[in-house]
Amino acid sequence: MPTVPVTAGEVNEANEVAKVVFPVWLTTPTGKELIFKFKAILNDYLEELTLLLAEELGKNLEEAGGDTLQAIEVVKQSLTKPSRVFHRRV
Repeated sequence: MPTVPVTAGEVNEANEVAKVVFPVWLTTPTGKELIFKFKAILNDYLEELTLLLAEELGKNLEEAGGDTLQAIEVVKQSLTKPSRVFHRRV
């Protein structure tokens, strides 16, 4: 993350990126945005979730890690099939 002050080049680069991604962002349904964020959170906390599953459910780390990765995979699949999420279109 850049810090202030930024250079004119950094501002121009950010502006060019924004021009490309804004139309995509604008047409992304809110529900889908939430699912993207949820997937990112699962990825960010993969290790912690694995340890928590192992501790809470008494699983070994390999099993708990597999369960965590499976949860992320389910979320990824829901992004490709939005009509299946909560039995309605997202």
